Amino acid sequence: MMLKINYPATIDPAVQRKLDDIPEVERPIKWDTSRTKAIKNFKNEIMTHGLKEQDNRCAWCTLPVGATGRRTAHRDHIAPKKLYPKWTFHAKNLVIVCEYCNGFAVKCDLDTVKTENATYDDMEFFIVHPYLHDTEKHIRFLEKEGNEPGVVVEGITPEGIWTVNQLKLYEDGLTVLRAQELVYYRNINKLPHHFQILLNKATGRE
Repeated sequence: MMLKINYPATIDPAVQRKLDDIPEVERPIKWDTSRTKAIKNFKNEIMTHGLKEQDNRCAWCTLPVGATGRRTAHRDHIAPKKLYPKWTFHAKNLVIVCEYCNGFAVKCDLDTVKTENATYDDMEFFIVHPYLHDTEKHIRFLEKEGNEPGVVVEGITPEGIWTVNQLKLYEDGLTVLRAQELVYYRNINKLPHHFQILLNKATGRE
């Protein structure tokens, strides 16, 4: 299933106050261009917490990111900051994703919000939201056994179908990569123990 994230990053209250003081219309530009200490601290905390909480996996396609997956880790605004600048520095609006899922060919500035609200948790989303939704009720992998990685993805609710289709989670390339993960998972225990240790270390799965 798509990742379910239980806790957003904890931002220092003093840092959050400085970010909240930035006029909403300026927040997307500040995010992209500013090097202030408050913004740097916020970004660092989002990345550090996100990689740990998500086990170095993309929130959307679930494939490994960073050094583990050799795919660049991006901070992705679930409600795009250009469309919803108010939530630019709201920790629950950010997840860690791979460069492909966050790119122009997939999510980018895709409008994910069905109904906007003054309170973030009360907004309605087209997309399956990793913090606000029970992801396993919306998206599943077919023929998945236990805790092993899934391969063929399927949306089972309107939000799940929207997410699978709009983020192109069904594409051949992603399916092949997920299949590789499954083959690794199913066969690693068949190797001698010392080979398992070496292979896990080499692939960042220690």
